[in-house]
Amino acid sequence: MVLGLLWGGNAYAQILRLSCIAEDKTMTMNILVDMDEKTLGSVDGNVAKAEVNQNIIILEYTFNNDSIDALFTIDRNSEIYNAIWTTKKDKKKLYMNGECLKAKKKF
Repeated sequence: MVLGLLWGGNAYAQILRLSCIAEDKTMTMNILVDMDEKTLGSVDGNVAKAEVNQNIIILEYTFNNDSIDALFTIDRNSEIYNAIWTTKKDKKKLYMNGECLKAKKKF
């Protein structure tokens, strides 16, 4: 479904594919960003509102049955990401960081 949203309007859309690995190596997240529109992306299959500029990519999305808000920022120069996950119920926050690299095709 997410791929359909990203590719639905333009068969030749430029999709940036990233693999982001947590600093402690416990988690890898797959990121897609429509670099033509620069307003739509996904994080591990969760549709995200994107904002892209010369230096940073910002992705906002919800997950876990809409119970957690996420803010994911990627510095396009250093490849470092920062993520903040906030539970809607009690506003507890979890902070993560790591590195994003262009995803390589397996085949």
